Amino acid sequence: MIAHLPMFKEAPRGVLEPDGIKSVNALAQLVAYLRPFARPGLQVLLVNAPRPSRFIESILDALDLDNAASEETFWGVHFRFRYTSEDTRGWTSELEEMDDILKDRIRKGQEKGLITLSVHADAKKWPDIIAEASDLPAHLTVVFDPFEVRTALVSRAALHDLSPWMPTCEYRYNKLKKQIMVVPVSEEYIFATYFAAATFVHGELRASTATHQPQVPVIKAWLDKLAATSTWTVVADPHRVMLPRIGDSEVIDRRTERARQITTFGADLSPFVRRLDDQLRKTHFVAEPSTLEQLIRDLVAMEPNGILGLVGGDKTKHIKGALGKLIAMRWYRRLDPSGLAVSLDTLNARRWLSAGGHSNVQADLLGLRDEAGELVIDVIEVKAHDEAVPYTVQDGIVKGHAVDQVLSTLHALAEVFCSNSKSPLAKPRREVLREHLYTALLRDLDPVHIERWHGLLQDLFNGNVKVKLAGRIVHVQLASVANSGRQVFQTGSGIPIQVDTLAATDVDLVLTATRVVRSEILESAADSGSMEPLTPIEPVKAFLALTRLSAERISYGEATLGAPLKESDPQPSEASHDIQPRIPRDTGSNSPRVDGSESTSSRNLQFKS
Repeated sequence: MIAHLPMFKEAPRGVLEPDGIKSVNALAQLVAYLRPFARPGLQVLLVNAPRPSRFIESILDALDLDNAASEETFWGVHFRFRYTSEDTRGWTSELEEMDDILKDRIRKGQEKGLITLSVHADAKKWPDIIAEASDLPAHLTVVFDPFEVRTALVSRAALHDLSPWMPTCEYRYNKLKKQIMVVPVSEEYIFATYFAAATFVHGELRASTATHQPQVPVIKAWLDKLAATSTWTVVADPHRVMLPRIGDSEVIDRRTERARQITTFGADLSPFVRRLDDQLRKTHFVAEPSTLEQLIRDLVAMEPNGILGLVGGDKTKHIKGALGKLIAMRWYRRLDPSGLAVSLDTLNARRWLSAGGHSNVQADLLGLRDEAGELVIDVIEVKAHDEAVPYTVQDGIVKGHAVDQVLSTLHALAEVFCSNSKSPLAKPRREVLREHLYTALLRDLDPVHIERWHGLLQDLFNGNVKVKLAGRIVHVQLASVANSGRQVFQTGSGIPIQVDTLAATDVDLVLTATRVVRSEILESAADSGSMEPLTPIEPVKAFLALTRLSAERISYGEATLGAPLKESDPQPSEASHDIQPRIPRDTGSNSPRVDGSESTSSRNLQFKS
């Protein structure tokens, strides 16, 4: 197995043990860094936490007990452990056997009134947990393995090409509930013999298949209420259920630690608003509070893994880059309000949506638009600096790192949609692309938009609609008064790339306007590029052209390996010669934990010398 697959088990609790320890440690520090009021006494509520002593030790590693002036972390912490399931009985008994060093650390804090530990070992009902949290809100609430799993029959999936590197899923739309259901596919190929035999025993499996479905709606209703009582709410979920939001809380971070997906939700986005406002003011933009709030929510919807990576340390460059992407995305969506756009700033996109040796780095954004019954996928690279043009033009050919990034992702998508491609990497690329597009769709608030694009994406991946690809570079000049421009250049592969330049006046319009008319966006500036509109290219043509270019680059690199270049020699573009993506490595797994010890009673633990 290359990497962990989602776990579909009726009771996963206790199997995964402390997967998520590092993430909880990092989130505890970040919530204290962003919310100063939490530093004197960080309130941490952990629900159904396995191995509680391990999580206590991890959070205490971030505690700065003797430095009340620290702005990077917290100097007091108050733990609460609560449980809702009977199969967690006995988990807290290990607290009695903590090592002496950890007990001394807790005792030292308790003597100063800066550490408290409250443990209720007996299972409580969700309403009781929420009532307590309402009376004593938490800064950080972490819920482990919340979703029970039940076996349910669903209609048989279509035939899919499975890949050992990425799990295959179907996304089915429930018109009654107006929601998308994720169904893992495991019915064909290596599983076909099993299902063929199963139909002899259970006749209903001839038209249906048994799937393990996390029971999301009931638990999500409790999570919605719990999130209203906490600054940040974290769901540590081995089933990797895609929750676009809980209650009024948006996804601000999503990461995977071993077998658990750790998703953090926050309702108050003011720390991120302030950082975005600071960046805008540096470029002489002053936005209304309501506009800033909407910009951040657009940024949350655009980034599959959230926006928490923009904080901590000096992130000026990251914030400026995110602002550039946000402006480009809003500009793109206002050109085509019915379109779909998503960021590719994720680990899976870096691994799989870069191909062909053009660049080791993928493009920034994908945009989809429905045009005359065809789906056009725009591969967009965004550059948000004023001092330099992010490309060069020589003999009518556009070059540069931004160009290579666009071509790299174009090559990967061409491989996915090219019927001639026999690469084993096309299947996992397809699943990563599908996951990104559906993640963006699930965060949309318009049910009509969701239903429409669900149908379009189904047609896209089932091959029922014609697909074309286009490459674009959007140069966002935040502080420049230079002319805007739109030009189409040819690359060395023969694939055209459109360069759109947004000057300060365009940025102001994009940030504030509700709708931008296409003809008002850009007037072409005089340059060596064509002023004709960009013509999308068919995937098979893009695949052949980019494969040929990649092979030529590799041949050129092999021919000149070890030989110094002369000034007269043609210079290769900034590109890597690594054709294959970086395959995710196995991160290991834990053995199931067997704990038959009896439950301890509800108590506040005090450690005395």
